[in-house]
Amino acid sequence: MAGCQVRTVIEPRRLDTGGAIAYAVRQHNSFGSFLVVNADTWLGSGIRALSQTAAPAIAIVRVGNSDRYGTVKVADDRVVEFIEKQNSSGPGSINAGLYHLNVELFSEWDGQPFSLERDLFPRLLNEGSLRAVRVDSEFLDIGVPDDYFRFCNWVAADKSLAL
Repeated sequence: MAGCQVRTVIEPRRLDTGGAIAYAVRQHNSFGSFLVVNADTWLGSGIRALSQTAAPAIAIVRVGNSDRYGTVKVADDRVVEFIEKQNSSGPGSINAGLYHLNVELFSEWDGQPFSLERDLFPRLLNEGSLRAVRVDSEFLDIGVPDDYFRFCNWVAADKSLAL
């Protein structure tokens, strides 16, 4: 996206997903809201829609088989339940690995590792504050070898990589 600024930071030790983000927020003296993208997924679109939704929000995408991911249940635009992968199968909406968060969520971080998925998102769900943005897009988990090679073939076939 035009006008996007990308900044990096390396965590001093493994801090899990939430701790790594909290560390980056502190290192960059960040303020306001920001986007987080899982590095091992490909999502063809959705960044613009998610960035225009009030934080905190996650992008969700519909897949034909959710057993590898777990599902996300939504009422209106709010996440109401995360169903772990052991308890889901068949078509469903999944967490697409794209998040719109704000620095206030990390203001009380104690420097210890914590997880977005296991710690932060369930708390936001219980508060009723976690929004879901439905994205109609290609989704590939490129952290898995078979899908990584499928992604490589997809790109080689000149598929659009539009965001």
